[in-house]
Amino acid sequence: MTQQEIVRRYLSDDQRYIRRFTIESKDLLYQILKWWIRLSNSETIGNLDSINGNTPLIKLIQGNNSYYINADSKKTGVTAFLTNKDNPWHLIVNERGVRNRITNNFSKQPLTGLYIYKDAR
Repeated sequence: MTQQEIVRRYLSDDQRYIRRFTIESKDLLYQILKWWIRLSNSETIGNLDSINGNTPLIKLIQGNNSYYINADSKKTGVTAFLTNKDNPWHLIVNERGVRNRITNNFSKQPLTGLYIYKDAR
């Protein structure tokens, strides 16, 4: 998929936010996030003036597992996630003590500003 196709399909018309979608490729996820970082002047992937921050925008399906990234994920967290893109994903405990948050930090610490979770379904 070309840069233009990614931007047109997955970013808002003004290129500030990421649209709601479901994909099945980690590589495509990283490409979408990379172009959002490069083109957007927004601090969050979702427009928090029109949706709740806990709204899942991106859903990634990998075999029997699915993951989602919430609209309030920030540039700082997305940047760290992209920096660590070659690292394995780890399932860690979220702020409420539920083991459903994802990090790709070698230390298995959460990435501040990135709200990615394993779907319990």
